[in-house]
Amino acid sequence: PLKVRELIDAVAVDIKEPMGLQKDRRMQDYNDIHDICPGFIEPNAHVEASRWTDTSSTGYVRIAHFSVQEYLISDRIRGQKAAVFSLDSAAANAEIVQVCLVYLLDHDLSTFLCGYDEYPLVAASTYNRFTTVQLLLDKGANIDTCGIHGTALYAASDRNKEQVVRLLLDRGADVNVRGGYLGNALQAASNSGSKKVVQMLLDSGADVNARGGAYGSALQAASDNGFKDVVEVLLENMADVNAQGGSFGNALVAASKKGSRDIVELLLRNGADVNAQEGPLGNALVGVSGNALVAASEKGSRDNVEVLLRNGADVNAQVGEYGNALQAAAYAGSKETVQLLLGNGADVNAQGGLYGNALQALVVYERWSTDNLTELLQSLLDSGADVNAQGGKYGNALQAVIGSGFVSLDRGIELLQLLLDNGADINASGGEYGSALQAASYRGNRAIVQRLLDSGADVNAQGGKFGNALNALNAAQESPMYPKEHQVREEIIRDHGAVEQESNQGTEIGSASDGG
Repeated sequence: PLKVRELIDAVAVDIKEPMGLQKDRRMQDYNDIHDICPGFIEPNAHVEASRWTDTSSTGYVRIAHFSVQEYLISDRIRGQKAAVFSLDSAAANAEIVQVCLVYLLDHDLSTFLCGYDEYPLVAASTYNRFTTVQLLLDKGANIDTCGIHGTALYAASDRNKEQVVRLLLDRGADVNVRGGYLGNALQAASNSGSKKVVQMLLDSGADVNARGGAYGSALQAASDNGFKDVVEVLLENMADVNAQGGSFGNALVAASKKGSRDIVELLLRNGADVNAQEGPLGNALVGVSGNALVAASEKGSRDNVEVLLRNGADVNAQVGEYGNALQAAAYAGSKETVQLLLGNGADVNAQGGLYGNALQALVVYERWSTDNLTELLQSLLDSGADVNAQGGKYGNALQAVIGSGFVSLDRGIELLQLLLDNGADINASGGEYGSALQAASYRGNRAIVQRLLDSGADVNAQGGKFGNALNALNAAQESPMYPKEHQVREEIIRDHGAVEQESNQGTEIGSASDGG
C-alpha cells in the first residue's frame, strides 16, 4: 500500500524543467490530499501505527475501491462527461517512474524528513510521559507545535491519555489546531472512543463541526468505529448530523457501512437525511457506496437496510459505484438483503453502476464465504431479472461470469449453465470482450470454451476489443500470465472452424489489459 508520506512527496515532485522536489508544493498531511481528490482515495485509519506514530510514514492511503481504478482506465469513461479523469496505464506508469527517479536524485531529500526527536513534547504526550510533558512545558516548549504527528494535545487525545490531556488544556493548548492524520484533537478522541476526553475537549471549546481529517468530522469518526456514547455526546453538543466529507461522505453512511444499527437509529432520530448522497459527486467516479442504503446493502446488513427503508430510504435511488442498493446487495452475495429489497419494490432490472445490473453484480466474482450463490442467482431470475440485459463493463451476465476472471472453474461452469438454462443468449454481443466465447478465450479455460462451443457459440463471431475468439486467444498468449492450457484451447477453437481474421486492436492491448 501507498504511504501518506510517499504520496505527499510524489505530488511535490515537478517533472517539468527544472525538475526536482519542490518544497512549496509539499502538502502538510492527509487532509490536504483529501481536499484535492475527495472520494478517489481513502485512508487506512485502522493501521495501528498510523494512529499515534509517524502518520506521514506509517499512515496509508488506498484507492476507495478497486472498481475506481477499473473505471478510470476503462474505455467507457472516455465517452462520458468524466473523460477528463481517464487514465492511460502505460503513460501513468511512465510518469510514476519519472517521479521516482527525480525524487531519488534530489540532493536535499533528507531535509524534508523529520522524526519524533524534533517534536519531544508530542512524543512525550503520545507515550503518556506526564512528568516529561510537565517538564518540557516548564522549560518553555511550544504547546501548540504541530508537525506530521499533529500537536501534543492531538497525540494525547488519540491515545485517550486523560491526565495529559487535562494538563495540556490547563496550560492553554489550542484545542482547535488543525493537523495530524485525523485532522484535530476532537476527531482523534472520537476515533479512539474516549467519551471523557471528547467531553473535556468540547468543554474547552473544541469545534464540534471542524472539517478535515481522515473522517471529515468527529461525528463520522465515532459513527464508523461504533462508539454510540461518543456519538451521543457529539450530537448533544450540536454536531451537524448531515455534514458532508471524509471517507464515507457522512455519518449515516459510515454507521450503515459499519453495521451499527443503534448508531443508525440514533442518527436518524437526530435528523440524518436517509437519502443523502455520499460525497460531492455521488456517482461511479467517486468509487463509493453512494448513500446509507447502498452502504448497508453492500455490508449485507439486513437489520440496517430494514431500518433505513422504514425511515423512507429510496429503494431504487441511483447512486455510487453499484448504481443502486439491490446491485450492492447482490455483489455482497447477501440473500436476505436481496430478498428484503425486492420485497420493498427494488427494480430487479434497474440499470446503472459499474456492473450494469444486479444479475451481473452477483456473478462477477466468487465469494468464498457464500454457499448459496447459485440459489441467489435463481432467485433473481425468478423475480424477473432479464438474463440478457445489456449494460455494465461485461455487457451481460453470461460474459460477466467468464470475463471477470474471479470465478473458479467449477463455480463458473455451474453459473454459466444456469444462465443458459434460463435463456441466456450464448452469442449476445457487447461488453468489453464482445461475446462470452471471446471472454473465455482470453480469460477462461479449456472446459468453459468447450462448454460454450458445445452449446452453440459462434466461433467466428465479430466484435469486442479483440475482434473474435481466435484473436482473443492470440492476445492472451502475449500476456506473462498466459496459462499452459491455452494451447489446448486453440486446438479446440480451430477444430470448430475458427478462421484467421484481422484483430480490431492487436494483441498489445490484451497484454496491457491483463497487467492493468
